[in-house]
Amino acid sequence: MKLSTRGRYGVRLMIELALHHGAGPVLLKEIAERQGISEKYLWHLINPLKTTGLVNSIRGAHGGYVLGKAPEAITLKEILQVLEGSLCLVDCVDNPSLCERSSSCVSRDIWGRRQRTCGRRWRIRHWPQWRKDRRKSCKMKQGHNRRKTMMDICDDASRGGLLL
Repeated sequence: MKLSTRGRYGVRLMIELALHHGAGPVLLKEIAERQGISEKYLWHLINPLKTTGLVNSIRGAHGGYVLGKAPEAITLKEILQVLEGSLCLVDCVDNPSLCERSSSCVSRDIWGRRQRTCGRRWRIRHWPQWRKDRRKSCKMKQGHNRRKTMMDICDDASRGGLLL
């Protein structure tokens, strides 16, 4: 399964909100600047997240966006399902009526087991660890020291550095 830009950027958006959880609303413009993502693109991601209650908006001069619930209560699976749709590897696993062979198909059983295994991993919550990683200074093997950015953390996660 390959995640689209929508899913990857949405996770980065949610990580930014998790990092500022309890510190007040965050403007999309600030997130866009920190993450190097177009503010216009973030507008497209924020609406479905608001609709499902993962994000709340605060109006007014000191408004912006906050998480709709505690970071520890949000799973990666929830975020990706909102932004990507079904995380199913093969459509017939979720909807057997799509295939006339689904009741006797051996490969459907294989895909179903794989989906259940992946599903357990998608439900894992790592927000507290991401928050900790973001706040500490990391030495990078690039000939110099620099702080680990959220982009680095997301990249580490996609390479298996954090269980997603």
